Amino acid sequence: ESAGADWQIWIEADSTPVPRRFVIDFVGDASKPQYMARMDAWSIGLDIEDFNFVAAVPEGVAKVDFSLEP
Repeated sequence: ESAGADWQIWIEADSTPVPRRFVIDFVGDASKPQYMARMDAWSIGLDIEDFNFVAAVPEGVAKVDFSLEP
């Protein structure tokens, strides 16, 4: 339980324990809306090439230093 929302995660209990469902209940809202996501098409064990994870950084973008050292 957290402030304003309760949540659940459903994980399959077999040899490949993957998340199957997320449920979020917004208890802080008077109408008590609920969000549910069902994941039923997992692809496990695929070979993914490194180029799929290369960032396409636009020209002119600068790195921001978030370190706390003076």
